[in-house]
Amino acid sequence: MGRLELSDVKKSESLAKEGGNYFRLTDPAGLTKAASAQVVQGGLEGSNAGPAESAVRLVGVLRQFEMLQRAVAMGGEMNKKAVEEVARP
Repeated sequence: MGRLELSDVKKSESLAKEGGNYFRLTDPAGLTKAASAQVVQGGLEGSNAGPAESAVRLVGVLRQFEMLQRAVAMGGEMNKKAVEEVARP
């Protein structure tokens, strides 16, 4: 059986980002035992993003992507026409 230590970091500067969602403690002096934390068996962490807001942002990003995709296609057509004009005798 493993043990889980619940701690509180007083200074965020004492954490170094490792990548992804991982952090490493650089200064052990900034670490204290958590006073009011508890572990709930079978509990699930809630999302920090609302579904409606996420859907609105997704639609906005999709529109931007489509607009840029059209711009790239138009640039390709312009290059094709320019090459055809230069190749004419």
